[in-house]
Amino acid sequence: MKYSVQKTISTSETDFTGALSLIGAAKIVQDVICDYFATFGFDNLSLRSKFGCVWVFTKNVIKTPLPCGWAKKLTIKTFVTRVSNVSVWVDTSFVREDGETAVYSRTEMCVLDLAKQCVRRISDINFPTENILFEPEQELSFSRFNVEGGELRSSFNVPPSAIDYSNHTNNVEYIRFCVDATSCKEVVDRKIGGVEIHYLNQTREGYPVTVFAKNEGNTTYFKISSGNAVAARCAITFKN
Repeated sequence: MKYSVQKTISTSETDFTGALSLIGAAKIVQDVICDYFATFGFDNLSLRSKFGCVWVFTKNVIKTPLPCGWAKKLTIKTFVTRVSNVSVWVDTSFVREDGETAVYSRTEMCVLDLAKQCVRRISDINFPTENILFEPEQELSFSRFNVEGGELRSSFNVPPSAIDYSNHTNNVEYIRFCVDATSCKEVVDRKIGGVEIHYLNQTREGYPVTVFAKNEGNTTYFKISSGNAVAARCAITFKN
């Protein structure tokens, strides 16, 4: 089944220009996927109590080809497009009142065993495979990129407000770390067109984090590290 909700963009989901922010879009994607999975009993609360595991995002790509902003009405649709042995792909579209798609996202998710801290097979949780798979509405793929070098943009410890129900840094917060390593001027002049982020290692409250960035054409690549481990790699694409 597909999951669909009506949504009005709130002030907290916009940036300083009044447009839907990258962080706001990522939060909406996360929320509707969680709500969708709850409708058939596969949300994190259920998985934690039944199987001792939770969903974690491993990759996410969000494209924002058309603008939308505060108080604008959207239809949010989310649906599964792929189920493999160890991961699930979930696509999400934000459709404006004029019928145009303002945001399209693909999220790769896996199941993490909380006790062993290892990835579980999708079949271990009896995830359904019938009547749940749909064709993507847009062609979208995950990229391969490695971030080496670059300049140090920020250094800090993970704050308590970044920690989620799974007791690690929420996936949206890594995007926030990268957005905070840009500037308002850059957002205005270049206009964000999308983000792709690969989650590689967990961080938790108090972990030291460094954010390095380098510009290549219309893309800024980020490496988020903690100690000797790379926690995430991210690419923010600009329209200009």
